[in-house]
Amino acid sequence: DDSTVIMYGLNKDGSISGINDLVILQGQGKDPNHSKQAGGHAQASPHAHSAVISPNGKYLLVCDKGTDTVLVYSVTEKLNLVNSYKFPDESAPRHLVFADNKHLYLNLEISSELASMEFDTKTGGLTLLDKISTLDNSYRGHNEPAEIRLHPNGRFIYVNNRGEDTIAWYSIDEKAKLTRIGAVKLAKSIHPGLASRSFAFDSTGQYLVSADRPDNKVKVYNVNADTGVLDFVSDFTLPQPAFIVFAEN
Repeated sequence: DDSTVIMYGLNKDGSISGINDLVILQGQGKDPNHSKQAGGHAQASPHAHSAVISPNGKYLLVCDKGTDTVLVYSVTEKLNLVNSYKFPDESAPRHLVFADNKHLYLNLEISSELASMEFDTKTGGLTLLDKISTLDNSYRGHNEPAEIRLHPNGRFIYVNNRGEDTIAWYSIDEKAKLTRIGAVKLAKSIHPGLASRSFAFDSTGQYLVSADRPDNKVKVYNVNADTGVLDFVSDFTLPQPAFIVFAEN
């Protein structure tokens, strides 16, 4: 199937005026008929899983799970491919988050890894700074990380692991080196595709709210800003919660 990246125009009232540009991605993974996901076909074609605008507004970064690549487009009247970064085969970049203009973090779904990268605001180039497993050393089962969030204080990155069924947190040093320092357990899923896949911080960073899908609950944790540790506060029942986003204010 075609995988596309589309740029829409907006009217003054915020409504969509139409398509300004449409890019059809090309390529496939190393072994498109024997992937570890989607019945063996997860990398049979490109898969633009997420798209993020850079903080300076000049670039669009697309995580292509199907080709193990982060694509970087300049944003003008059209989308122009100006750079890319290819991860090892069967990595599958899923989501990324910017820390500032020059640094970002992303998770790799098939390889269950977390990466820190430097971003060149002049060229759109990406340089790998560090990459670690998202998992505890003792875990041996199948896993697929889903969400990635940077704490508002910039000191900790959080990832939820589907399979290990955790929200784990990692410290970030001054050179963007990553270290896993803790995790809380989530409800056990029968398959990573049915596991908890979303969480978010409130604007203050004091609370993390998780959509714990297998448990049919939304769970609230207090965040220790000095250590990154999550402590359970409360929950409420909601059938199959899938995604968390905070409205402004």
